[in-house]
Amino acid sequence: VGGHCVGASRQVQETRLAHSLFDISTLEPLIQRGCVFLTPNSRLSRRISDEWNALRMAAGERVWEPLEVYPVERWLQRQWERAQHLDLVRPVLPLSRQQELQVWQQVIADHGRSAGGAALLRPAGAAELASDARDLLVRWRVNPRAARERQLFMLERDCATFLDWLELFDQRLDAAGQCTQADTLVALAGVARELGTPRAALIACEDLAPLVRDCLD
Repeated sequence: VGGHCVGASRQVQETRLAHSLFDISTLEPLIQRGCVFLTPNSRLSRRISDEWNALRMAAGERVWEPLEVYPVERWLQRQWERAQHLDLVRPVLPLSRQQELQVWQQVIADHGRSAGGAALLRPAGAAELASDARDLLVRWRVNPRAARERQLFMLERDCATFLDWLELFDQRLDAAGQCTQADTLVALAGVARELGTPRAALIACEDLAPLVRDCLD
């Protein structure tokens, strides 16, 4: 498991952690540099925090600063909120997963009525698939409206229908001043340098989507 510290300077410092146990002592140089530690999930964040607390207790300390360690997307959400507070990004309301699915179901139903087609047997399932597809496209920086990508989507009827849904979905969110969680990352990536996010040490984050990495650069 590896970790590296990234910041505005983009300089990277490599460090190594033991595979079986986290040797938190190896992270002390990064801690002294003021790095926040980011992990791919809450479970790993808790484990690293527990190891840090155990190390401090073993050293005989009675009071110490808690280690700043967070799941990477939760931390990025906080950075987006900070950017919004500083008026660096558009003031919009992020939807919860359930709220987003409700909008998708409304969009799919409205599209079906306007197209005069038969109602879907599992509209909730279609909404989940559409939501997941949009999320992947956003996170991997794929623009389905670009000429080449749109041409590929139009080759298959279901994909073409998804593009129609996507257009309606984005229009509805824009009109309501709402966005998805992935949209907050898009906004954050556009102002990350201006925002000046703290240095962050990535732990076991080898498979981050391009959009997430853009937010950290």
